[in-house]
Amino acid sequence: MIRPLSLVALSVLTLAACDDGETAALDGAPAADAMLDAGALDEGAPLDQGAAPDEGPIADATAPDAGAPPSLAGACPAETRVGRFEVALAADYTSVQGQVADGVVPVQVPAVQAESGACRLLRPPTLFCEGGCAVGEVCTAAGACAPAPGNVDVGAVTVQGLSAAVEMTASAPVWFYSHRGALPHPGVQPGDAVALLAAGLDPVAPFTLHGVGIEPLVAPADPVPLEAGVPTALAWTAGAGVAEVHVELNIANHGGTPAWIECTVPDT
Repeated sequence: MIRPLSLVALSVLTLAACDDGETAALDGAPAADAMLDAGALDEGAPLDQGAAPDEGPIADATAPDAGAPPSLAGACPAETRVGRFEVALAADYTSVQGQVADGVVPVQVPAVQAESGACRLLRPPTLFCEGGCAVGEVCTAAGACAPAPGNVDVGAVTVQGLSAAVEMTASAPVWFYSHRGALPHPGVQPGDAVALLAAGLDPVAPFTLHGVGIEPLVAPADPVPLEAGVPTALAWTAGAGVAEVHVELNIANHGGTPAWIECTVPDT
């Protein structure tokens, strides 16, 4: 479970699945948010056609036991994350949405410039392909052009453990999943086990993602002052459960992102 804090207070539950079949945990989102991260099946390559991210057919899945949260493997690294689903708790409503692609966009895999404790300094990767790439292709870290990843249909998606049943399907050409029905708010309670089950659609095998409800993040509303060469202290109200807080400091450059800092620390 990760509660995000990005100098704008955000709090989210996310689930991610990786290409090795392990389940994954959460990333962050805005202050009263909770998200489920979708399955990353192969970084820079098509989705695995033979094995699902979670063992066991979807037909055998049962509602998660709120009293026994699953053991979470943690969020997938950017190199293998191809999508995500999220349960977002806004001030007055709960939304559920997500999407999955058939590969990872190379430019979205950041380069680590420096690390210190729980923090990393990240920059966009430097990619170069001689002569450039054709329309519909992307430049990879290997310096070769490859077909650009696109979103895919993973079949009907069911989310269990929320305040009401959630079932979603996606439509061409964007294949974006979004729950359109009424969902009692808040849609997820702290500590409740949440499971997302995708039926799969050839060539994507069925898969299951797991997460645990987190508490909304309570952080000071005042702006956080930043000064070059001076450490910045951040404070928030710790949650009662076991979770982590994801902090991001991003200084945009007229629409670009030259570098940013990310930290993941215990929610204490």
